[in-house]
This record gives sequence, structure tokens and C-alpha cells, in this order.
Amino acid sequence: HAAYGTATVVRDGKNLTCTVAGFELPLEHFHYDVFAVPDDVPREIRNFRNRRVQFFYNNKGEIDRLAITLEPQVDEIVFTRLKAAEDESAEEEG
Repeated sequence: HAAYGTATVVRDGKNLTCTVAGFELPLEHFHYDVFAVPDDVPREIRNFRNRRVQFFYNNKGEIDRLAITLEPQVDEIVFTRLKAAEDESAEEEG
């Protein structure tokens, strides 16, 4: 994202961690494709409690975007997935 940089999501068991704008946010499954930052987070990320991250799919069924509210007075910020290096090399070969 031009203003907020890169969002990185890592899976840890059933939960996810989203690193965005310099913050590492633990995520717990909320509903379908939506995850939420839990209430019991460290002090430095308390402003993100109960914020939700929603994942979106392309027409191939692959996750290609995520949206998260980073600032209360700003609409959700949408991050578009970057192609992985192996995806790009497979396309070049095919």
C-alpha cells in the first residue's frame, strides 16, 4: 500500500499474525473470512483491540486482498497481495 507499506500475514496454528505499519497484530478467527485482534493484547497495540481483518478472493479462489481499519477516522485500508517469486517464474515458463 502506498501510504502504509506492506502487510504480512503468518499462520500460527489456528491463529494468524498480521504485521502492518510497524505493528504485529495477533488475529483470532471471528467469522468466515474475518479475523479480529483480541482484547487481551500488549499495551503498545491496545488501540487495535477488536479491529477486524477481512480477506478477499479472486475468481480463482485465491486470497488476493485484505482490508483492515488502521485509523478510526479513515475507511478500511485495502492491501493487495503481491505475486510470489515462484508464481512469477511459473508464469514465465508457461
